[in-house]
Amino acid sequence: FDLLGKAVGRPVADLLGPRVREGVRVYNSSLYMEDLLRPRQQEGLAYLAGPPPEDPAEMVARKAVWLLNQPDGIRIFKIKIGRVKWMGSFADALERDIAVVRVVRRAMGDGATLLVDGNNGYNARPVAAADFALATAGEDIYAMEEMFDEEMAAEARELKYRLRAAGLATKLADGETHHGGIPPRLLAERVAGPGGSEEPLFDIDQPDMYANGFVRMMAIARACARHRLTVAPHNFGSKLGFYPQVHLGLVTPNWEFSETDDSTFPALRAEGFRIARGRAELTGAPGLGVTLDEARLDRPTLVLQA
Repeated sequence: FDLLGKAVGRPVADLLGPRVREGVRVYNSSLYMEDLLRPRQQEGLAYLAGPPPEDPAEMVARKAVWLLNQPDGIRIFKIKIGRVKWMGSFADALERDIAVVRVVRRAMGDGATLLVDGNNGYNARPVAAADFALATAGEDIYAMEEMFDEEMAAEARELKYRLRAAGLATKLADGETHHGGIPPRLLAERVAGPGGSEEPLFDIDQPDMYANGFVRMMAIARACARHRLTVAPHNFGSKLGFYPQVHLGLVTPNWEFSETDDSTFPALRAEGFRIARGRAELTGAPGLGVTLDEARLDRPTLVLQA
């Protein structure tokens, strides 16, 4: 697609179909588990000015404020939770997950949209995912991703029942661990909504961008649309996974948003993109809109052994 776009002088988006929007919403998934960093791991952090706070959860809040002040204007942020993998006690991990979301919301204010990603950390106690949601009800979480294995459909159904019974509109997202996203049988799952209406069990499908590419991702999006889901491909630590998402998002009606993070790759020159006010747009550069600046590549030294 990149080569074809350059050959005809058009951005990849124009090869995929008619545009349905001029800009794609972007979210930043860089709020990891900064509260678990050891003292030596805290040295030289761009977002940490002065001594670390006494409350470990405040470490995540400091990074949140740093991200909020970046020039891209992104106002949608995903917070990693599911600390039970690193903390000895499930109760302590749940308490820390809740505390982090609360301090991040306080630091960012009402103008930010917050998502959480459990990375299946609640597999051992899926009912605790609802406990987490109810404990953070006042923080207005937009979506909960991968709280536990998506194959645990009965548990996901119970989670959604409890969300809606509590008056929470929080969406459920999943799909990154399957090649094509959420399996079709789970896409078709329905749960009872308010007033007798029905809604999908999952709301957002997140197949991995690298694992699928343009053509397969478009097919996945069409299948999701038939079941009233949106798509938001998984992508972490990669700009060459983010840039294709922008092209796809411009031509996909049921696109939710695109994932980026604070990783940088100086040799990639993305002249085809501009991100401002939290939206990614194309500049009109042909193809993918990315070139390689070979002068910025590290050049290894070749040593010949006699």
